[in-house]
Amino acid sequence: MTASNLNLFIVNNDPAIVTTLHNYLEKKFGPIFNVSVFNTGREALEKVDRSTQVVVLDNYLVGENGTDVRKSIKTKNPYARVIMYKSNEDAVHEINRYREITPVNKGEGPGGQWSRIGRPLHRIFTYPIHFLVKEFGVNKFVAIFLLSFITVLLVVYIAMQIIQ
Repeated sequence: MTASNLNLFIVNNDPAIVTTLHNYLEKKFGPIFNVSVFNTGREALEKVDRSTQVVVLDNYLVGENGTDVRKSIKTKNPYARVIMYKSNEDAVHEINRYREITPVNKGEGPGGQWSRIGRPLHRIFTYPIHFLVKEFGVNKFVAIFLLSFITVLLVVYIAMQIIQ
């Protein structure tokens, strides 16, 4: 595994779903995953270790309870992100969330040098929005509106000071 790749497990006993999900993730993210596929939760549990970062887990495994398998995975590696599979879009959304909060793929992959600049800038500009949402429970769109309003107010104020 290279430093920029995510170690991803797909646990599902339906080969069609596994192939579809694997192709969908590759199309969406490119070749940034080291993908391992398992047909049962027991097989996956044998391979889970500290390097396992993301597990896409089918809740309806034959003869196994997905919730129990999830608990066992979290026992072996509490830092692994376990996604209970519902649809491809849900899996992509959860993986995106994982990538945003985890310092993997820095400066590599589809963005190259720009992601070294883009990610920190994105974090800087979106920090006030996340702060308002988390600390004060403000709706995300209200937070964006307030911060846009304040930004325009500051720009106008600075422009008026320069003109005078």
